[in-house]
Amino acid sequence: MKKILIGIMSCLAFTVSAQTYTFTTAGTSGTNGPDQTAVDAAYLATNLNGLVTINTQGIQEWTVPSSGTYQIQAIGASGGSHATLSGHGALISGDVYLTMGTTLYILAGQMGSQYAATNSDGGGGGSFITDGTDLLVAAGGGGGSAQNPNSNQDASLTAAVTNGAASQFGSAGAGYSTNGIHLTYGIYTTVAQSFTNGGNGQGGGQAGGWPGAGYGDGGFGGGGSACACSTGGGGGGGGFSGGGGGTDSPYISGFGGSSYTIGSATNVTSSIQPGLGDGSVTIISLCTPTILAADLASLVDITGQCSSTPMTPTATNNCGGIFDGVPDVAFPITTPGTTVVTWTYNDGQGNTTSQLQNVILADTIAPIADITSLPDLVDMCEVNSVTAPTATDNCMGTITGTTTTTFPISVPGASVITWTFDDGSGNISTQTQNVLNGAIDNVIQLVGSQLNATALVAGYQWLDCEANYAIIPGEVNQFYDATTTGTYAAEITQGGCVDTSECILVDFTAIDEMQIESMNIYPNPSTGAFTISSSDVIESIEVFDILGRTISLPINLNNGSVDGSELVNGNYMVTIKTNKGIFAKEIIILN
Repeated sequence: MKKILIGIMSCLAFTVSAQTYTFTTAGTSGTNGPDQTAVDAAYLATNLNGLVTINTQGIQEWTVPSSGTYQIQAIGASGGSHATLSGHGALISGDVYLTMGTTLYILAGQMGSQYAATNSDGGGGGSFITDGTDLLVAAGGGGGSAQNPNSNQDASLTAAVTNGAASQFGSAGAGYSTNGIHLTYGIYTTVAQSFTNGGNGQGGGQAGGWPGAGYGDGGFGGGGSACACSTGGGGGGGGFSGGGGGTDSPYISGFGGSSYTIGSATNVTSSIQPGLGDGSVTIISLCTPTILAADLASLVDITGQCSSTPMTPTATNNCGGIFDGVPDVAFPITTPGTTVVTWTYNDGQGNTTSQLQNVILADTIAPIADITSLPDLVDMCEVNSVTAPTATDNCMGTITGTTTTTFPISVPGASVITWTFDDGSGNISTQTQNVLNGAIDNVIQLVGSQLNATALVAGYQWLDCEANYAIIPGEVNQFYDATTTGTYAAEITQGGCVDTSECILVDFTAIDEMQIESMNIYPNPSTGAFTISSSDVIESIEVFDILGRTISLPINLNNGSVDGSELVNGNYMVTIKTNKGIFAKEIIILN
């Protein structure tokens, strides 16, 4: 959308006190325009004081103070100061709509200078107003006089689209976007520069010809130079397109530059200035804003989930200025419930108004677990801790699950952790995770007077229960042969976990000592083969290593012989089952 809107605007209120802003050359003459110091001094006592900035020399930047319709009058500079010889500049006027805050770029054309020896002048500079994108108005500068001219050449009131040509004795002026052309006789020097050349334009062309150049220069704003020679024609004027250079045979003045108004401007007028002098630009506000009203009678409620950034509403003043509302809260709005936004409109001219708008936010969607199914937690003895899973909420983003489960989890078997995801807006979802906690085999069997731990694990320690579970020194095998009546237990270590069996009573008064004594194993120690003798019928014989693992050996139950020739040196446990019971004996193998 362009910053400047052009059209017929019906203003609701006109005032005789409308502001008029006049931009001049700030007392600067020649081929270069005014600098910041010059405009600051020139506008000190005017309503432009402190409001004009120079970033490119000669181009005056001014910000539109209020939206509305303005009359723009541009006057091009004359081609010099000869009352009857120099061409006159154009006066172009049109009404345009300007938006507050738009920066305008303004060039006031400067007169061409005289080469007194031949009475030939440089062309006058054109005057221009743009918004940085579009040219709004251009007023052509007058042509410079030639020696003994047969006519002067005023600016053109129409918009020629190409620059005129140079002659041997007069340079052509520059247009809005095209440079001029230097004369073809004498010393070639700088041509007239266009408004857009180098960013926002340069000055008029310099004189060419004999030494002593500087007389007959074109004026700032695209004026072409006259020939600084014994004979010569005048320079062309600057404008929308530059005027052609003059000649010396016959003597013809330089032609004036052409003029322009943007196509949709209203109340356009054009004329030739009766007098000679520098150019200028006058901008007149045609409407004073007194009323500012919101464009919508009421603002609709906005509803949504989680977050909202409402579209900015607007208001219009009686001069047609459109202004965005300013909210009293920061966007986006993320607070659940109803937030009342106050929009305030200000046209910068003392007129304000405001409107209210409700923004209603809800959160009705529960968090969704990031992992569909959580993996089972498996351990041998206890689960000490676990990384909490996460879920994604449509409003809150990532939410970490919480649980009421107490850690560590040491109960053997299966259990379940319930994870809860709460978004703080009343929406809760849950997820379960299985815990599989292995249990140590802590079963102890009593065989005769021998205690046997059934777990095949790495560590055993036998304990005396009646002595407050005191360690029985050296008893770290799977089997323990009790020697006295008492209660005993085993502390079993497996996979980093430790558990203690129940206490088992060994009562020697209940054991048939005769049966034990009638059971014999020989030779003991043995080099491998050994025999078990018993007065009872032997039903089975089993041999175990120190870790409780069964060892398969050739056994003859009829005579009780065992072939242990493959056994390595060490202690082994032999369990004998008879018709009277089960008995255990230790055998030592020494090869």
